[in-house]
Amino acid sequence: MANAQPAGDSPYKFNPLLDGVLLGGGILLWEAPSLLIPQDSGHSSCDPCNPNDLNALDRAALGPHYVAARTAANAYFASSALFLVFDIVDAGPKNWRSYLTDFGVVAEAIAWDGVAQQLISHAVRRSRPYLYIPGAYQSERNTLEATASFYSGHASSMFTLGTAFALTYTLRHPHSRWTPLVWVASLTIAAVEPTLRVFSGEHFVSDVLVGSAVGTAFGLVIPTLHRVPLVHHARLVPNASSTTAGVSLVSAF
Repeated sequence: MANAQPAGDSPYKFNPLLDGVLLGGGILLWEAPSLLIPQDSGHSSCDPCNPNDLNALDRAALGPHYVAARTAANAYFASSALFLVFDIVDAGPKNWRSYLTDFGVVAEAIAWDGVAQQLISHAVRRSRPYLYIPGAYQSERNTLEATASFYSGHASSMFTLGTAFALTYTLRHPHSRWTPLVWVASLTIAAVEPTLRVFSGEHFVSDVLVGSAVGTAFGLVIPTLHRVPLVHHARLVPNASSTTAGVSLVSAF
């Protein structure tokens, strides 16, 4: 078992060259569709769509859209920056190398989560809930975004950030009695965003459930791959037998 990190140190290793390329490439791929595909090129196969074509869960939750919920969701999503503020406070404002390392790792997780969401949403082309509600968001019904419902990028990003922050706290303070509260608070804060997106008529329940699950996965996997013990002690070991040859990734904790 590796020793705990000194108080305030980042539990991650961020390689400026390798991770810089991965981060930049992720952001570029994430933003490419919105830059290269005309936003007025979307066209749903139905308008209005028939609710009977939905699965039982999404059909039961389909209701009126609330513009106020969309406004609140947009404002609330901006408040996700508070997670970064909390990380600065946790690491200590003077330990700028620590929280900048955290930011780099979390940003990488969010960027590649965004890449996955863009790939899937453009492949699936699912009509948003408001297309099942005659007259809702009339100016947006023929846009590309109107057929990008599955899965929710806002839900995914919030859960990536919330999970990554809670994991970072856990790794930095492995014996803290506050760890369960940090996890509950982080995931609760993340869950508000997808809830508002459902009430706004922008996403189905299944959209936000899948988005939350995918975001949680990225928030766990990407930071874990940057853990200091893993990075420092992982190595490739050749192995061979009479019939096969290859290499194995070996790590010590």
